[in-house]
Amino acid sequence: MSLQAKVKRYSLIIDHVKRLKYPSFRDIHNMLNDYGFGIDSRTLQRDIEDIRDEFGVEITYDTGKKGYYIDYENSINADYVLHFLELAVSSDIMIDSVKEGKKVLKYIDFDSYEHFRGVNNIGKLLSALKESCKISFMHTSYQTGITKHIDLAPYLLKEYQGRWYIYGEDLSIHRFRIYGLDRIDNLQISNEKFEQKKDFDPSVRFADMIGISSSWDDIGIQEVILSFTDDQWKYFEAFPWFSYKPVKGGKNDHRVSLTIIPNTELIQIILKHSEGVTVIEPADLRNRIKEILEDACKRY
Repeated sequence: MSLQAKVKRYSLIIDHVKRLKYPSFRDIHNMLNDYGFGIDSRTLQRDIEDIRDEFGVEITYDTGKKGYYIDYENSINADYVLHFLELAVSSDIMIDSVKEGKKVLKYIDFDSYEHFRGVNNIGKLLSALKESCKISFMHTSYQTGITKHIDLAPYLLKEYQGRWYIYGEDLSIHRFRIYGLDRIDNLQISNEKFEQKKDFDPSVRFADMIGISSSWDDIGIQEVILSFTDDQWKYFEAFPWFSYKPVKGGKNDHRVSLTIIPNTELIQIILKHSEGVTVIEPADLRNRIKEILEDACKRY
């Protein structure tokens, strides 16, 4: 069996034991079968031992609970190992690094392992995208806390700031929606296929914006003029947030024009650099930034 398949099994085992309360050996074995890994009991036991020996994650059997748990006190950070394995499954470059086990982890410093939750579904989603298969999953909204069943015709995997999203047509309302993989559970790939819309390029949906959100008040594309201080301009010029055109300003006033949808992500970036950037136009965006800053000042 390929190294990639073995790594996938490792990540599934760690994730299953991490999420469930003391799953039994049979529970773990059945879970792997559900994912298409028809291995025998001896191979599963060897996988658990390899996870301990190669990656330093102690998956221990509790005789009282009659199930397995991760012994965090005697383990390397299991979450880092899990996300490293999940990334390796999705990357041909990283898969060879797995052979070095826990030795390679000292060369990796994850920004925040929470960003990688759900990345284990990327492989299944890519298969669904290539085959135009319908998918279903449970999705929990961060805003409302409500969990809903979603049937989706998937069109695009989208990454933004370390988080992954699936974009497609919600078949219950026949409108296109985007869902974060970190909020998806019980992903199922259907054998039923759908016919993709002709002359439809899903990436165009995100061409006029930063990130994945729609306009904060649905006003669509606008010309946004920003003014930068000398110091902030150096950073923006080296790493622009979006494509731009220079606009004439005054002395020590570096102005640019962005043809962009002024969405939540743009507002967040402006606020992040508020000491060195000012919104000149449009007035509604300028007022929105001003309101947020005034509200923030009231809390100090």
